[in-house]
Amino acid sequence: MICSPSWRRSVLLRLSGIKKILQASQSWINLGLFSQGEFWKDTPEELDTDTEAALTYLFVLNDQLMTGVYSHQHRMMTEVISNLRRCYAKFARSADPAPVLAWLAAVEIDFVYSLRCRQPFSLLVLMYWGVLLTELDGQRWWARNSGKALVSELLDALRPGDPRWDSALAWVQRKTSL
Repeated sequence: MICSPSWRRSVLLRLSGIKKILQASQSWINLGLFSQGEFWKDTPEELDTDTEAALTYLFVLNDQLMTGVYSHQHRMMTEVISNLRRCYAKFARSADPAPVLAWLAAVEIDFVYSLRCRQPFSLLVLMYWGVLLTELDGQRWWARNSGKALVSELLDALRPGDPRWDSALAWVQRKTSL
């Protein structure tokens, strides 16, 4: 799949911003908080029923869309969604920004590549992370309106989409008031 030039420019601009955030948070990174180590252990299991149902539906869509020929992508997306679920659960326990940021640091490079190439299911999963990012709105200056803006941009990119995604998109829109 060929990535569009405007999408590449947008990604490069965002990566530049991410680089600045990474430089500012180097001490956190050195602690290994966001690696596949201690941070991911002892994750609480409970989520509110609405969020649990929405994330479970992502797993269902992954099973429907990414099995067979796409077995590598299916495994990758299962891990990406599992980590996102853990981040939702950790954030539900404590409104600390670490779980929101940890997901970004933990995703595989293949997932990042799938985003760069605008693979629709990857964009849908990123929208779910955008919903989590909206929880930081008003708590952190750097998160102000970021989640909602991300979700809004991705909604436009995914329309018209697969009708099986309607309930997933409706959940995202409801959670972000879009």
